[in-house]
Amino acid sequence: MSFVHPEYHNDFSWWAHFGLHDDILTERLAIIDPTEYKDIEDLRKRLIQVIENRIAEVDYMPWSRNENRFHFLRSTIIVYDLCHEPLGCVNSDLKTFISKMTPTSVFYHFIDARRRTSDGSDDFSVWLAGFGTQYEELIKKIKLIDPYFLSLSEIRKLLTELFNEHL
Repeated sequence: MSFVHPEYHNDFSWWAHFGLHDDILTERLAIIDPTEYKDIEDLRKRLIQVIENRIAEVDYMPWSRNENRFHFLRSTIIVYDLCHEPLGCVNSDLKTFISKMTPTSVFYHFIDARRRTSDGSDDFSVWLAGFGTQYEELIKKIKLIDPYFLSLSEIRKLLTELFNEHL
């Protein structure tokens, strides 16, 4: 799975398309927004429900070659603190840093953060809010970015443009 494919917004939809060649299931899985589920078990139940509903609709069961099976993986997130003095990070170095972020960093700070933060915000908005009201306009624009209809590269580009515009 690649983090940069904009059409398939989660691993399940990607697999349904490339592994099962079931475009209806692909579409149904792609519209599931994981941030709507605070509990991972509720998300799991929703995925099962969508898959079971699709199985009930078809006359034959889609199958996948052994090498195309869906593999559940477990990951460990490792975070490095690259900015020891927060006020020193709001400058041109930060703009350069954002423009060079890897897709996995964009995912962690922009998408995964919505699951990790109590109000469902991305890390950039939370961080900027810590400076008071001076970045409210930038925060509003960041929150308008919909991560489920853009690739991670496109999100990085938009973030770079917004930070260049406001800093």
